[in-house]
Amino acid sequence: MRTLTGSLCIALWLASPSAAADLEGLMRDLKAKDSDVRRAAAAELGKLGAEAKPAVDALVRALKDEDVFVRRFSAQALGEIGSETSGTVSALSSALRDKDRRVVEAAAQALGKLGPAAVRPLTDIVKDKNRSGEVRRTAIESLGKIGPPGKSAVPALVDILKVRGPRRPMPTDMEQVVRLEAVQTLGKIGPDAQAAVKTLEELDAARNRDRTFKAAVREALRKIKK
Repeated sequence: MRTLTGSLCIALWLASPSAAADLEGLMRDLKAKDSDVRRAAAAELGKLGAEAKPAVDALVRALKDEDVFVRRFSAQALGEIGSETSGTVSALSSALRDKDRRVVEAAAQALGKLGPAAVRPLTDIVKDKNRSGEVRRTAIESLGKIGPPGKSAVPALVDILKVRGPRRPMPTDMEQVVRLEAVQTLGKIGPDAQAAVKTLEELDAARNRDRTFKAAVREALRKIKK
């Protein structure tokens, strides 16, 4: 007996009256007056993953909900659904300007699951030095998940690694975490990150007591030069 393909399984699931009713119910719950109900609906839609694709438009609207957790769970759900549409990318890009850091981080993580179309908004976050270190780190991590298609972000990642002047203070712990993430992401971009080689070689030659960082630099160079 043949095994059903993933897309056919989803189609059959959606064709089931109970499944369709459940999905419609969750989409209705996204409009409920009770914020707890809306939160639960967004979270459940995320658990359904690609099966919840019909709910994408409803989740995009929920990114503007007054409740921070509804916005956060909706962003996460869009990432789990993985629908790479211009509308989804645009909505999540707008969510990167949310006033709550948790929503911003969720949006950045979701964008990392949507492919090349998400590279530009994530790169803009990397460049924005007014953003918190954790938000920038999340954006860089998401670029790493996109991999080689994220090559246009290489200059922004290299800029994070450059040392400016002999009296530049040692990076803070958070800055070093961001730098480490940038190095690892350059490695994940691979040979398309050739523009980073000189800076990485300088970092490899420099004194650095952080063995984890040093090892990451060498690993990134290995992946880029292969």
